[in-house]
Amino acid sequence: MEILEKQLELLKLFKKNIIEFLDELIEQFEEEGDLIIFRFFVSEQIPIETVMKRFMEYIYPLREMIIHRNEKFFLENNNIFGSSPQEKVIHFKELYVKMNEEDRSILWIWFKTFLAICEKYQAIK
Repeated sequence: MEILEKQLELLKLFKKNIIEFLDELIEQFEEEGDLIIFRFFVSEQIPIETVMKRFMEYIYPLREMIIHRNEKFFLENNNIFGSSPQEKVIHFKELYVKMNEEDRSILWIWFKTFLAICEKYQAIK
């Protein structure tokens, strides 16, 4: 398989996983319209290469925090929320605090999955 084909396959996998992740969050936090809007943009508007580039720029450098499930990643880091206004950042951090242990564990698994896909993508780039 060509490098370009492998990259496209990983981008599709990344997009599929991001959308499934957002679907789970939307199901859990039905009242959070921002999640629905973000899902729409990821699935229909923003090129997935851009989403992965942002992930690599803002989240990947914090991979050790993700691997070790360091809660400061969600509670003290503002980069994971992109250019969201500060009140939205605070709100999303509060959602994390409200999650039970099982939901938090699932959240960490999702972020580790995103890391793994990005690492494979970078390795063949």
